[in-house]
Amino acid sequence: MLAKGSLEYEPVLIFPAEASTKVIGQNNWQRSVVTSVGDNVLANRLIVGETLNPPGNWSSSPPHKHDQDLGEESKMEEVYLYKFNPPQGFGLQRIYTSPDDPSPLDVTYAVKDGDVVVLPRGYHPVVAAPGYQLLYLWALAGETRNYGAWSDDPDHSWIKGLK
Repeated sequence: MLAKGSLEYEPVLIFPAEASTKVIGQNNWQRSVVTSVGDNVLANRLIVGETLNPPGNWSSSPPHKHDQDLGEESKMEEVYLYKFNPPQGFGLQRIYTSPDDPSPLDVTYAVKDGDVVVLPRGYHPVVAAPGYQLLYLWALAGETRNYGAWSDDPDHSWIKGLK
């Protein structure tokens, strides 16, 4: 378990104006990412935020992973809590490893409003069903607090060059 902290900080209330908001991606993989607990807050190992997907859009795309300390990638545990508008919506969460992984993983979950999925390792793209806006709250925890310290799936990283 990476999330256990060793230092103690006073609790803090974070207002929306103190969070970092940015638009990431383009076309049908564009989404808004709000980081509430990041560089703006003293925390042991935790980064917390939310991602808002328009209906039908992909997120965590190109697929990325953060399950080992290697180069630019830092090992971080992650969990998603899904909310949909309207609430009867759904999405799909895939979690997979590269085919050469010694313990391959490839699962897909149909996620609904209020579901929680732990992302133990591997790449983890998610998509909202058409007509349903998806918001997922996420929390990352690891030895380092470095948002963006992940590796893209080399088979799909080419989409970053699309115009």
